[in-house]
Amino acid sequence: MSNPKVLKQEILRLTREYSRQVHGAFRPAADPERQPWKAGSPIPYAGLTDETIEAEIGVINRFCTQ
Repeated sequence: MSNPKVLKQEILRLTREYSRQVHGAFRPAADPERQPWKAGSPIPYAGLTDETIEAEIGVINRFCTQ
C-alpha cells in the first residue's frame, strides 16, 4: 500500500472499526449501539462516536504531515 491517500483511508476505516469494538460504552446515551456499563469498567464520561474518533485521528494525521 504505497499510495498515501489510500493508506489514510484505511487508517480511518480501521479507526472507526476499533472505536466500535472498544468504545461501545462511551457512545452517546441515546445511541442504540451503546453497550451497557459493567461494574469495574471505566465510567462513561463522553459521548464518543465513530465519526468523532475518526475526526480526531484525521486531525492528528494532518498535523503530523505538515
